Amino acid sequence: RTIKAHSHFVTEDEILLLSGTHMVAQSQLSPADNLYIIHLKQVVPKTTLLEPPFEGISNNLQLLTK
Repeated sequence: RTIKAHSHFVTEDEILLLSGTHMVAQSQLSPADNLYIIHLKQVVPKTTLLEPPFEGISNNLQLLTK
């Protein structure tokens, strides 16, 4: 979920991830010392550890990860 409207940093596109969110690293890059960029893709886990707190989240996740 985006938190841009609640963030102190107006130029940042910050989001919150729910606990138990599963990600897979797609690529990684280190363009400078102590700077790392990791491209992640959210995946649907084989086993659900936490039920989504809102209706429709699991459906939206399945649409996003296809």
